Amino acid sequence: CHENIGTIYNLTDSYDKAIVEYQKTIAILEKMPTSKLALAMNIANLGTIYHKQSKFNLAIATYESAEKKSVCAGWSK
Repeated sequence: CHENIGTIYNLTDSYDKAIVEYQKTIAILEKMPTSKLALAMNIANLGTIYHKQSKFNLAIATYESAEKKSVCAGWSK
């Protein structure tokens, strides 16, 4: 639910609200060991918001975190 709300905020350029919703989603998914790929995807979504806000260093760090989580989920480069 929070992921979808975050996506709507993202699409309507309400980036601060999108960040809050993606962070809620990430917090929930971190407690669910079977949701590693979904966790990685939501972290990447958060990185996209930071990129759109021109917070490039934060975006890069967030994308790198998403990449590490996706590798742990079985996805490789």
